[in-house]
Amino acid sequence: MARDKETEQKTGGKPDAASERRRAPRVQLDNPCFATLHIEGMESYNVMLTDIGAQGAQVLLPPQIEPSDIPEDARLFLYGFSDSLEQLKDKEIQGSIAWRGLRNCGIAFTEELDLSMDEFVTFCVKL
Repeated sequence: MARDKETEQKTGGKPDAASERRRAPRVQLDNPCFATLHIEGMESYNVMLTDIGAQGAQVLLPPQIEPSDIPEDARLFLYGFSDSLEQLKDKEIQGSIAWRGLRNCGIAFTEELDLSMDEFVTFCVKL
């Protein structure tokens, strides 16, 4: 509760961007969905998406890169989505690192995807 009051004081009663991202619904991907993650100034890597929503995604990184290798201010690009994500397969989505785990990381999209949660659920159920 104290944390909520502290956030309210810092943001004038409005939730901060990180809190908003955490509240955004995500669709858990139970079957493998793949994409290419390009890290500006570095290389491109094949990653597996573990969840996705209109404002961000969680990706599992390949063994050749550690989450800590991704610079804090790096621009990230997700593209080349597997056919199972047909609504996204021709898109390039720009974002930034939101958090890091042991083998995974969260990506906050620069612009919200123009898909409703119903559309996300529909195409993720097809997987």
